[in-house]
Amino acid sequence: MKKQRISRQIEARGINESRIIKAIEKVDRTAFLPVALHELAYEDLHLPVDKRIYLPRLYVTARWLQLLDVREGDKVLLLAFDSGYLLSILARLAAEVYAVDEQDEYIEFIEKILQEQQIDNVRFKTGPVGSGWPDHAPYDKIFVARELPSIPETLESQLREGGRAVMPVGPDWSHLYLEVMEKDTDGQISRKFISDSYFIPKPRVLPSIPEEKADPEETLAAVKRIYLPFESIERYDTDAILDRIGDARIVLFGEASHGSSEFYRMRQKISKALIREKGFKIIGAEADWPDMEIVNHYVHGRLKGEFRTPFRRFPQWMWRNAEFLEFSEWLKAYNRSTEKKVSIYGLDLYGLENSVHHVLNYLEEKDPVLAREARKHYSCITPYMEDPSVYGQLVLSGRLESCEQEVMQMLITLLKEREKLNHNSEAFYYVYQNARAIADAERYYKIMYYGGADSWNLRDQHMFHTLRSLLAFHGPDSKAIVWAHNSHIGNALATQMYARGEINIGHLCRESFGDKSYHIGFATDHGRVAAADNWGEAMKIKKVKPALPGSYEEIMHRSGEKCFSLPLRSNASKPDALRLLASPRLERAIGVIYRPDTERQSHYFLASLPAQFDELIWFDETEAVRALQGEEERKDLPALHPFATLDE
Repeated sequence: MKKQRISRQIEARGINESRIIKAIEKVDRTAFLPVALHELAYEDLHLPVDKRIYLPRLYVTARWLQLLDVREGDKVLLLAFDSGYLLSILARLAAEVYAVDEQDEYIEFIEKILQEQQIDNVRFKTGPVGSGWPDHAPYDKIFVARELPSIPETLESQLREGGRAVMPVGPDWSHLYLEVMEKDTDGQISRKFISDSYFIPKPRVLPSIPEEKADPEETLAAVKRIYLPFESIERYDTDAILDRIGDARIVLFGEASHGSSEFYRMRQKISKALIREKGFKIIGAEADWPDMEIVNHYVHGRLKGEFRTPFRRFPQWMWRNAEFLEFSEWLKAYNRSTEKKVSIYGLDLYGLENSVHHVLNYLEEKDPVLAREARKHYSCITPYMEDPSVYGQLVLSGRLESCEQEVMQMLITLLKEREKLNHNSEAFYYVYQNARAIADAERYYKIMYYGGADSWNLRDQHMFHTLRSLLAFHGPDSKAIVWAHNSHIGNALATQMYARGEINIGHLCRESFGDKSYHIGFATDHGRVAAADNWGEAMKIKKVKPALPGSYEEIMHRSGEKCFSLPLRSNASKPDALRLLASPRLERAIGVIYRPDTERQSHYFLASLPAQFDELIWFDETEAVRALQGEEERKDLPALHPFATLDE
């Protein structure tokens, strides 16, 4: 069983070095954990040893070892060994290991474990991590298991020619990067940076989905047993849903299309209640970071001077609409009335051109020399910013060299220079997030042509890590609202998406926050929607066809109610109803493109509703969002307003 779990987590992800796998198999992870966590030792988890020390996931450990490339006979320097798990494995791979840590109690604890394992090729020293251990230099390999601005120069002299050093880098609100430093036979140093943000664990718990197909009539009766009808959005009982949300830290609102007015208006109504009554201060939206940053400056009353008009990229109507305009004005007024300001951010990785613009503008003001360096790094990709998909095609065809190391180098440079750039400031945090969006977007536009789940997963992982970063930046008591499509915020494991190898924000939130995340989906039967025929084409107001027979939407339409909430989590005491609703059925998803002629193939997938959402809000008929598409729509807005101008 132990070998099978190790194989699933390491070999299945492409790490096949037999020496690494055998060394990992020989080290008992339970030796480093409290007894209460022994049964989880070989799960794909990051486990706490105490309040300060964590046992890294098996895959992360194997990835570090793969990059370090320890050979038999190597002398290895390990700096900041924390739990001792990595140290125990290194001792089996190398001839000698020299370990330095600043805490005596760590050394005493780990020495005892190594004695029990009959390991005698490790020497210990208490001292500053950044100084290394020059008395026994040079070393073939050096691993720094502590966050530092960069691999210290003092370690360069301790690295043997032909040697390698590896270190994770990035502040606590950053996801993980790995710096790899190599010294060639002439003593020249080279560095590269590896993004490991996409190391996502396999699901800990798969939802229970019944195999039998429930009768539609019985399922309709189940809906009627638990639904809560309401007359209109204006008269919706927000107090009741706040009670159902309880003490959740993350509340995720979906939408069954990117162009239906009711979905926008209802999630905004409930979001206002969460802000007023429960102290939520973060909204993360399925929007580009640099564009929503302009709106954020506006709602905080600090938008001034010249700025690039946001949401110019297709699909403009997704955020340039009267519904979101109303919420932006409400949020600005709310922030004026309170000291507990609320911020709104874009979670997505598109908007490459605007992100580069924001980074350069910030650096021009703070550090012109660094700004010139940024222009040099970004010059590789700037010719393709208006249509980054062309860049992806050229790289994949071999006609253009990848810019990955250039954009990654700029991101790491920002991290290294963060002390000089006032890294605790909100402004630096914004510029870092723009630089991270550039790095992830560069990878996205390359892999989007591979097909499959890779591009979807990279995008949702970027959005999830941005959300985690926002929570960390705003502090341990911060709470966040997420606005995105149903396909992003519902648990992907409960849908056909997972069978295609796709994960999403909803799955990652459920894994990370458990019942402290509350997922609200939306659905409709018929009406009108703002959408395009194809990507990049003009918006149209389209008629939404009635739902397909046997789908969730068709069953809810047959309830006869125009609007209702369907609480799923809070009805756990009615297992028979939930069992019927859990039987997989077709569910509709309309994005920014709607193709009614191929609706079954283009817009339906199988899902198990109670495992996908904690609650569903139903509107039998919906109207299209009111897009801002002409000066007559914006004649009352001041010139200094995010939505006041748009070149048509």
